[in-house]
Amino acid sequence: MPKEYARLELLQEVTTAAGGKSKEIVFYRPAAKDLFANFEAGSTAKRIEQFVSATVRAVNGGTEPVEFKASELSSGDVMEVVDVLMSLNRDADKIELPEDSGDGINAPIIYTLQHPIRLSAAEDADVIHQIQFEARRLGELTEFLDAAGEAGEFKVFMRLFGTLLGTRLPMTDAIIGALDFSDYYTIRKKIMGKLVASRERWRRTSTS
Repeated sequence: MPKEYARLELLQEVTTAAGGKSKEIVFYRPAAKDLFANFEAGSTAKRIEQFVSATVRAVNGGTEPVEFKASELSSGDVMEVVDVLMSLNRDADKIELPEDSGDGINAPIIYTLQHPIRLSAAEDADVIHQIQFEARRLGELTEFLDAAGEAGEFKVFMRLFGTLLGTRLPMTDAIIGALDFSDYYTIRKKIMGKLVASRERWRRTSTS
């Protein structure tokens, strides 16, 4: 069961997929897989619809959370949904990499997950706590350079540059998709750039 992040008492009730009525919704912490379809949405409205479909449910007293369509939300409630999404971004922005975490070139970047991933419900199941990232040579980068879309690029980056520590398991799409939003955001914004973005270290030596 995903972790609850927030609740909102609605200004106007919504009709659920089961036909009931609700004036309260619950927000669950999104995982990376919940965001991948969002990246492909062509408009802000579609992004909101995807976010609600993946991570928001209607509740009514003691009943189980149930799905509802984002189109049921009033304008005032929609803006609260957008603010929750922005709050998730603000939370992730506060995460800092330790100074001794490595640069990925001279020493691997060791990232400790804010939300460890348990691979099954079994008591002895592997739990992923850390991921190691290292730079790659051009010959290893073809798949990354040709990756299409934000989700595709991130998945390829994780498979090529990331290694799971504490387990012999390979980096799979299922594990990548299970990353908590804050871990996905931190890796994308604060680690990917160190390894696959220009830092403008070059200097021009000719004016012609």
